[in-house]
Amino acid sequence: MDTRITATEAGLRSHATELLTTEQAAKLYGLSQSTLRKWRCVGIGPRFTRVGRAVRYRLVELDAFVEGRTFGSTTQADCAAARRVKS
Repeated sequence: MDTRITATEAGLRSHATELLTTEQAAKLYGLSQSTLRKWRCVGIGPRFTRVGRAVRYRLVELDAFVEGRTFGSTTQADCAAARRVKS
């Protein structure tokens, strides 16, 4: 079952600087919250902001993360993944 929501449904696109919770970011991009948490811990996920103890994501940072992982072929994706592993 696809639990993703559109940005319009989330009411987020008009507020590019709005801070999203991990739950909102996960729903928007069709990810689990635990995936975002793991990515944060190992430093491979989208940039995030800490407000006190709360973790928040800016929509613009999430979009940039996705854009940086958009490819025209699987070869391009594989090469990019290999470069990230070497870094």
